[in-house]
Amino acid sequence: MNNQPQIEEIKKALDPAKSTFVLLPHNPSLDATAAALALFLSLKESGKDVFIGCTSKMRVEFSTLVGIDRISEKIGNRNLIVSFDYAEDAIEKVSYNVQEEKFNLVIEPKSGHPPLDSKGVKFSYEGVEAQLIFIIGAKKLEDLGALYEKERHAFSEATVINIDRATGNTNFGQINVINQGAASMSEIVFQVIKKLNLPLNVDITGNLLKGIEAQTQNLQAPFAGPDTFETVARLMRAGAKRSPTPQPQERRWPSRAPGTPIPRPQMSPQRGPMPVQERPTAPPPQPPALTQLQEPELKMQPLQKGQEPMGQTPVVQPAEQRGYQPRQQLAPPPDQGRQQRREKPIRKKSQQSQQQQDDWNRPKIYTGSTKK
Repeated sequence: MNNQPQIEEIKKALDPAKSTFVLLPHNPSLDATAAALALFLSLKESGKDVFIGCTSKMRVEFSTLVGIDRISEKIGNRNLIVSFDYAEDAIEKVSYNVQEEKFNLVIEPKSGHPPLDSKGVKFSYEGVEAQLIFIIGAKKLEDLGALYEKERHAFSEATVINIDRATGNTNFGQINVINQGAASMSEIVFQVIKKLNLPLNVDITGNLLKGIEAQTQNLQAPFAGPDTFETVARLMRAGAKRSPTPQPQERRWPSRAPGTPIPRPQMSPQRGPMPVQERPTAPPPQPPALTQLQEPELKMQPLQKGQEPMGQTPVVQPAEQRGYQPRQQLAPPPDQGRQQRREKPIRKKSQQSQQQQDDWNRPKIYTGSTKK
């Protein structure tokens, strides 16, 4: 970054400045907020009377930045404001007097109303009176919101220093430090602090490193070039520490006693997995009560014509009587070195197997008694 002429102009404006402001646009990024806080802390360390302000409330992810509680939604260092709870027509008169070089504000309540409670009195300031105003990350003055709308005269009287890296910046400052090739605002502010010979400590370098990591996706963005890594190396040598990279959490199953079955969720096509419910254990089926056995009744039906009685072996008629025509045997093929197959002799059934078949065909009749 070659902004040596602008740096020399900033030095000339910074040395005589008694009051300095560092302002952020509405809804700033973490990178711009970290850069503004680093500049604010460095100016504070050098002994300057400096204020920092932004109209937006700081988000939760900004809580790791040092000095985040110093950013105020209202800025001013000129007019003292005394605030307290007020009931309509409760104050009779307000006056002041000076005694022993002290200014005394006298608030007199009306009769019948209690006096003012000192615990509810608050003090604040408004009215900007600054010789030097740093604006970090704004394209135009209107981006400051109410900070600019209410204090236009202060911006016209002070020296405005515009520090940005956006391509659409309008160069609204008397001094413009614009570096469109920088990867982050923190990288530009670090160069400004170094060239102005402002102090650096662990809090300042830590904020700048967090801003660079947030803007470059933990240095994984393709626009993070060699200048970015060189800046990170210098910040770490000055005491800054890298943020830990979040690791994926391992899934741990709940512990269970040995031998306990693993419950499996029931799937539903409409509602997804259903919770496992314990089903009541049904009692084992009991055998039916023994009753007196009755002898089966056999009803003998007369044989039909052509029907054979059970238990008797049917008579097999010869094939010629059943109209069977034997297949004509074909002449054996000419002898080509093949041997004719021999027919296997038919094995006769043994007498025992024939007796088993006869017993199987006979009806089984229970002839015992069930009486005890």
